[in-house]
This record gives sequence, C-alpha cells and structure tokens, in this order.
Amino acid sequence: MQLHIAYMGSLPEGQYLPSSQHLTMLQEVVESSSLENILVRSYKRSFNGFAAKLTDNERQKLSSMEGVVSVFPSRTFHLQTTRSWDFMGLNESISRKHILSAFDDAIADGVDLITISIGYATENEFNEDPIAIGAFHAMANGILTVNSAGNNGPEASSLSSVAPWLFSVAASTTDRLIVDNIILGNGRKIEGTSINSFSFNGKKLPLVRGKEISFDSCSTDDAEICALGCLDSSKVEGKIVICDELYGYGAAREAGAVGTIMKIDPLKEISYVTSFPASAINSTEYNAVLSYKNSTTY
Repeated sequence: MQLHIAYMGSLPEGQYLPSSQHLTMLQEVVESSSLENILVRSYKRSFNGFAAKLTDNERQKLSSMEGVVSVFPSRTFHLQTTRSWDFMGLNESISRKHILSAFDDAIADGVDLITISIGYATENEFNEDPIAIGAFHAMANGILTVNSAGNNGPEASSLSSVAPWLFSVAASTTDRLIVDNIILGNGRKIEGTSINSFSFNGKKLPLVRGKEISFDSCSTDDAEICALGCLDSSKVEGKIVICDELYGYGAAREAGAVGTIMKIDPLKEISYVTSFPASAINSTEYNAVLSYKNSTTY
C-alpha cells in the first residue's frame, strides 16, 4: 500500500463537498472493509483531488473512474545541497526553526499547495513570464506563493511583498565548484565550470564568436555577448559559440549551437546547470581560447 495523489481537475461550480465525494469514490475501489486512515487529505482550495493510501490494484480501479484525470504516487523531494543554511549564515537552532514553522502554520491554516516563484520579472517581461503568471494566479486562488529574490546585491527594488499570502525568502545557491574542462585542438586544457552530462567524445568542432554569426542589424557589442535574437541559426549549426557574457548561453542554444563557451569575470565558485554542452571561464582563460581560435583555420 502506497500513498497516491488522485487529481480530478478544477473544482466544480456551486455547492460541492469534496471530502464526501472522495470518500464515496474510495468506497468503490478500496478492497479493505474499513476506510479508516485510507483518505489522508482532500484538496478543496486550489484544485479537486485527494491523497489516499492505495494498493496497485486499487490505484488502477481509481484511475479508470469517471472524473479522475490521473493517479500518481506521492513523492518526497529532497534538497540538492547539504549546506545552504550554513552558506547563507543562518543559525541552525533559531533561523531554521522559525522559517520552517512559518510553512507549518500556513499548511495548518488550510493551504493546499505552495508554489515557488524564483527571481522576479520586470514590468515588460511580466506578461510573458510563465513563473510570474503562475504565481499571480496561485495567489488569486489563495495559494501560498514563495517568492525568491536574487542574491547578487539585494536592493529595496529587487523584491516586494505586498500581500499576506506572499512569503518572501532569499534565494540561495551552494558553494560547490564543479569543473568542466574544455580541450582545445592543440591539446591545451582550459578549466571551466558547469553541471552537465554531455560529452563530444573527442570530436573536434569549430569555434565561432558572436560577431561572426550575427545578423547585420545587431551591434558589435550585442553580437559579442550573443544577445537574444542576434545569432543567425544558419551560421551556427555544428559549431561551438563563444560569448562575452554568461547570458549568451540561451541565445546560442536557441540558435542551434552544439555548445557554448561563456566568459564570467570574476569567475565565482558556483557551477550552473546547463541543458546542452556549455562551460563558463574567467577572462584569462577566455582570452586564451580567443587566441587559439584566431591562430587556427577550419
């Protein structure tokens, strides 16, 4: 027997007693004579559904019932770092206890779901930011939203909390450096940082700078940092793009590059998760890559 979540879509209009319906449904599928402790929770604020302890056979029966969208096992997600609290300088005996108790109080007050909003969108980006839009609708439906601010120099304008259901916390990262080496064609090893599982398996690929593959309408500065919309995908295919800034990663990937090398100066002891081959290096190593590129013909 395992804890499962039964998702039934949005809540019906008008008078509706979720717990009553959920118990009725369980009576039809549960094989034991007693429903005691079978129904763990009925969700009734943000969506229609419930959590219940079910056998695999009971799960299959419930999945086939009318009105049930899906039934899936309940999962417990664990932190991906062991020392975020210490890294942020939080005291174990006081700070952790108070922050965690705030979540406990919110859940005890009947909050069905907690959403996470990372960072913040500018006014122009808000209407296109899925995280911001999702957080807005969550708040409108009484769901506690955790808004995480950036840590690169907090300022008064970088975060605001104007509603009682919005819980603001500082964003954190981890001081773990994961090295991802770049091997140039002459055999020189350049030490970069990133978290990815990609490998070219020794295959040699050409290097190009943003200005060599950008549209004429883009300025040289925008081309060198690989600004979004500047890279010509017809000139990117099969190449590793060199970008003057970390933010060029997204544009290079969108244009179809097979990888990217980005300059970050100073290079912090933080490794970023990337969804395709990419590595960040400091300005000294970056200049070494450019020197190699300029001395090599393809």
